[in-house]
Amino acid sequence: MQHSDGTLYLVGDSLYSERLHDVRRFRPEILLCCINGRLGNMDYREAARLAQALDVRVAIPCHYGLFAANTEDPRNSRAAMAATRVTFFELQLRVWQRVDDILTVAAS
Repeated sequence: MQHSDGTLYLVGDSLYSERLHDVRRFRPEILLCCINGRLGNMDYREAARLAQALDVRVAIPCHYGLFAANTEDPRNSRAAMAATRVTFFELQLRVWQRVDDILTVAAS
């Protein structure tokens, strides 16, 4: 998704694959990526690897916290991103976030 403030890549339900690296040519700045590692989705370690391979500025985790049997602790994703140069950003329920505000957090 391209926005005047930046380009976002929403991976959706996907297993990790190097084919996902093809979007690097669009220079995404924000990655929204599954972290639960179940039911055909990559886990938080693979999400961190993808974020680093795409050279995004910010990674936002998704697919956690909805179903007890199909979730992951986003703190694990935060720790995995800390080992990269990618900024972890967790969206909060019922809080609107602007693209430029998310990128500003990454710049600080």
